[in-house]
Amino acid sequence: MQKTVCPIHNREMVLRKGKFGNFWSCPSKNEDGSWCQYRPRNAPVSGRQVAEARFEQELAEDKRSQQIKEFHEEKVENIARSVALNNATEFFKEASGRWAKFSDYDECIVELFKLADEMYSWLKKEGGDKV
Repeated sequence: MQKTVCPIHNREMVLRKGKFGNFWSCPSKNEDGSWCQYRPRNAPVSGRQVAEARFEQELAEDKRSQQIKEFHEEKVENIARSVALNNATEFFKEASGRWAKFSDYDECIVELFKLADEMYSWLKKEGGDKV
């Protein structure tokens, strides 16, 4: 299938849908910031080209949706870990007897993170997919 190219910007034209139907349009902007107005006259737009353009658009939207979903899941998990760590810190402060068994600050931090992971696991089990 032959691709339509803008003779001004030498870029491949994209298929757009307007109020009068499908048409080819240049995706580049001019130096003054306005969109290129070149439109090829009587350039054929086949059903296959329309289907391919729609497929590419849906594919791009799916990728964006997946990226948003992954970002959201990562953010929720980070918040849950932060809450678990804060809860573990408070618990650890209250249980001052546990502090006495540690001779070293690093040992205490390691134990604190273990406790936070335990609380996170418990929250995840209790909250299911809400955590």
